[in-house]
Amino acid sequence: MAINFPSSPSNNQVYTYGSQSWYWANNYGVWQPRSGPSFTNSSTAPSTPLAGDLWWNTENGILYTYYDDGTSSQWVAAAGVPPGSVSTPGVTTGKSIAMALVFGG
Repeated sequence: MAINFPSSPSNNQVYTYGSQSWYWANNYGVWQPRSGPSFTNSSTAPSTPLAGDLWWNTENGILYTYYDDGTSSQWVAAAGVPPGSVSTPGVTTGKSIAMALVFGG
């Protein structure tokens, strides 16, 4: 059975067919298999994350997951973080990923 991938993918776009997932890698110009989320241990967030990827921020000791609802995407704390306790540009804090999923961000 042939798989019909999107014809004009964007960088890091994820395509799922059944239980298999692939992502478009612009630097290679091909669809790459995705076996699971990546994990980064750094003081700066990864520059080209995919939905579900994890980032341990070594500066503030908080685990983030990359959340994409189809309209917007951002790093969200994977566990509850008190509002205003952390200031990291470009990162949503004070919410857990569960709260973001239930209440829409």
